[in-house]
Amino acid sequence: MGLSYYKISYIIIIFITIYSMICNYYIFKKCGVKGFLAFIPIYNKLIDYRIFYSSFIYLLNYSLNLVKYYILSNFILNATFTIKEFNLYKLFETSYMKELLFFYFLILIISIIIYYINIKECAYISLSFNKGTLFAIILYFFNIIGLSILAFSDCQYYGNIYKRMKGFRYVQ
Repeated sequence: MGLSYYKISYIIIIFITIYSMICNYYIFKKCGVKGFLAFIPIYNKLIDYRIFYSSFIYLLNYSLNLVKYYILSNFILNATFTIKEFNLYKLFETSYMKELLFFYFLILIISIIIYYINIKECAYISLSFNKGTLFAIILYFFNIIGLSILAFSDCQYYGNIYKRMKGFRYVQ
């Protein structure tokens, strides 16, 4: 039969995931954290935020993602029920359209906040390894390349820049 496109894409996604875990292993070791924590699925991102940013920001980002996906899943369920009785004129006259626009606007605002948090995280990772803004852009758009550079180059970890800027005395 051969490999179909979706099987090949699954193999590529699994390879990239394992490779990013290996890169995180070496980055965690450079930061003085136990490397095996990179292989624990949700906890590794919490450690990542704790090393470079703040645990509270991770919880905010994670909860905003949960709220966004909860709203989206409810809309998908509601949309399947309303398509059966679809009447365009009736749809615009009801309060359903106002509710729909409100939740779409809410999803937009939540997504902008999540993107902002992720961009700031990349900037703080870049500053923690004494890299510049260009590296933060590379880390955001081409994450696997940025992680490879951090993991396998001779760059040094200089501590949590976010906590240093906020005035914490001891920064690991």
